[in-house]
Amino acid sequence: PSSSAPVNAEQSSMQAASSRTKKKKFPITGGAGADTRSALQKFIEGPFDKISGLAISFHVVFVFLALQHDGHAQGVEMGYIVDPDYTRLHHELEVVKHLFNAYFLVELAVRMVVCRCRFFYTPENGVENFNLFDAFLVISTSVDLYILEPATNAGMISLDVMRPFRFLRLMRTI
Repeated sequence: PSSSAPVNAEQSSMQAASSRTKKKKFPITGGAGADTRSALQKFIEGPFDKISGLAISFHVVFVFLALQHDGHAQGVEMGYIVDPDYTRLHHELEVVKHLFNAYFLVELAVRMVVCRCRFFYTPENGVENFNLFDAFLVISTSVDLYILEPATNAGMISLDVMRPFRFLRLMRTI
């Protein structure tokens, strides 16, 4: 008899068990199994967190620059500064503001899809306060940009005071 053919039922069951363990060793990762989910979670906790940390850092710098520009514009409107070109960056700053908000909306959506309920609550840590804070910031900024700002045109109602709190997200990332 050849060495690869089973001699008895015991050997046959051992070979079947061996082939089952081999299948478990090399799972298919393209489907909706646990391996795909853990790979997504590893991506979220690794490179995605670093990219988001950089985006938050750039956003903090952007907020400072935008506030500086807004202060300059107020000085021109009040007559303290003479600068006929003070509005030259207004459109670009608005575009960048919307790009940052779009990124943060996508980031929040990706994290919520990948983590599901664990985004807000884990048995180990309880309520995830930073994630609740992130969601609040992103939602409040979106409400400000896309509902309140167009509705008021005069800028009387604004949630701009919330934007500097994104710096706290940077501290959490570090």
